[in-house]
Amino acid sequence: MKHIKILLSLLLFSLFTGNLQAQKELTDNQKKIFQQRIKQKVDEFQSSLSSVVDKKLSHQNRSESVTNLFKLFMGKGEAYSYYDEDLDRRVNSTGVKIQTSSTNRAYSSSQKLKSYIYKLYDPATGKSKMNYEKIVIESADAVRVDNIQKSANGNYECVAYFTQKFIGYRDGKITYSDKTSKKIRCYIIYKQLPSGKEIFEAFLGDIYVLSTKKL
Repeated sequence: MKHIKILLSLLLFSLFTGNLQAQKELTDNQKKIFQQRIKQKVDEFQSSLSSVVDKKLSHQNRSESVTNLFKLFMGKGEAYSYYDEDLDRRVNSTGVKIQTSSTNRAYSSSQKLKSYIYKLYDPATGKSKMNYEKIVIESADAVRVDNIQKSANGNYECVAYFTQKFIGYRDGKITYSDKTSKKIRCYIIYKQLPSGKEIFEAFLGDIYVLSTKKL
């Protein structure tokens, strides 16, 4: 059933993007469709993250989850550029960033998304660098997406909000758990395919911590 829903969603999205050929403006209805697409991408991110840390899955499945996760983001997690409305100029990022937090400290720290994911599970070694024998990461609430706004460079941006649970085990017991609310910058990029077809495509960007509470 899950695969059928994804196929139907991709078919709808394919038909929708086909209508964007030679078009550089999104209508209000198209913005609503992209809001749903972004919700889906954030859900896919959380689902992939859950699979990455799931020791019950095979190395191949976990490695594929890492690859699929990065595909959701700008530059596949690597360096990319974007237009910053606050600075009113184009900014070159060295890679997608993610903030992490803990109930044991009063501040959030930032690191590259790829570094964080490889700490959770490194496909090259098949191991985790986290100090837990088992980790569970799962969605704790529905994804919410702000209104989509056009930026000065002609692309579109918005912010999505989501909440995650993180549970760490040692010796079969829960030694740490929290529920963190986060926001993620999202970009809808106008691009021309090698075939000449012109489309808008949605990608995820930097992730920020809003609040962290004990479970």
